[in-house]
Amino acid sequence: MRKVAPVESLEGLTVETALLTPFALAYMAWLASNDALIFGDAPGLTALLVLAGAVTAVPLLLFAGAARRLPYSTLGLLQYLAPTLQFLLAITVFGEAMTLSHIVCFALIWSGLALYVLSSVRKPRPVPAEWGFCGSARLGLCAGPWRSPPALPRISMLRSMPWLPPVTCPPTSTVAR
Repeated sequence: MRKVAPVESLEGLTVETALLTPFALAYMAWLASNDALIFGDAPGLTALLVLAGAVTAVPLLLFAGAARRLPYSTLGLLQYLAPTLQFLLAITVFGEAMTLSHIVCFALIWSGLALYVLSSVRKPRPVPAEWGFCGSARLGLCAGPWRSPPALPRISMLRSMPWLPPVTCPPTSTVAR
């Protein structure tokens, strides 16, 4: 939902926070009425609670910003990293038992992901002609009138590096990337 919402990361987080704030305040009022509210009692614990908000918000902002820039296929693959790292951490650090069913499931999941990645690498997608022949305009290396795609604006500074030879990019309708 965040990827298709027409707002940037900071604005989206602000709206989400504004929607949840009344519920959080009501919960804190209920805790205070039952003498269970810890916030504000101990300065060290209060500071940790405040910092926990920032430590939570920064990765959320970065993820929301990256999710809008990445294709769905890449974002989907990245979503497998956290559970895989948790699985490996459970086995290596916390000494969880690794059964045959764990091994089979892990192997099947990552085999499927490997097949998906291989199929997308082997089947090139067409790119617009203005990106240049063989996608070299994507890197900003073309000497011709072809421009870099909007997703890679900073790479166009490679043109100013004298040790990189310019690439002549003949126009074509679609080429494989």
